[in-house]
Amino acid sequence: MSAPNTAAVTNLTPARGRANHDRVRTMLMLIPAGIAACGLVAVLYQFNPARFGFYPVCLFHATTGLLCPGCGSLRSMHQMLHGNLGTALHCNLLLVLSVPVIAGLVIRYAWLRWQQRPTTFLIRPSWIWAAAAAVFLFSILRNLPLEQFSWMRP
Repeated sequence: MSAPNTAAVTNLTPARGRANHDRVRTMLMLIPAGIAACGLVAVLYQFNPARFGFYPVCLFHATTGLLCPGCGSLRSMHQMLHGNLGTALHCNLLLVLSVPVIAGLVIRYAWLRWQQRPTTFLIRPSWIWAAAAAVFLFSILRNLPLEQFSWMRP
């Protein structure tokens, strides 16, 4: 009979300790990010981007005069924070429709990290192409000088 492998038994404790260390390190990274995000949301809630000029300017719009897919996003977020969904949809329809998807992905990622499970997502290439096509189509339609698409402009 051979002696039991004591190396395998003694390596279990450091692995658990490392797992707890990784969980604490993850939390220590998330806490400052969460505080910063809450601060930015508080500023956006308090100060309407339509009235205050300290928010960043869209460089694409400033140089070309065209609306990028993100134009109106700050105004839209401000309106969503105040519960004005109709006005938020008018400011940037694409952002309002993408918020639940992005929030779901962030929550899933944080949950998987907390559970110390692999954080890879199965995002099919067709989904990426569909999202890119939607952003491209939204950008084109909101810049057309037709009355039918004026509701897409902020």
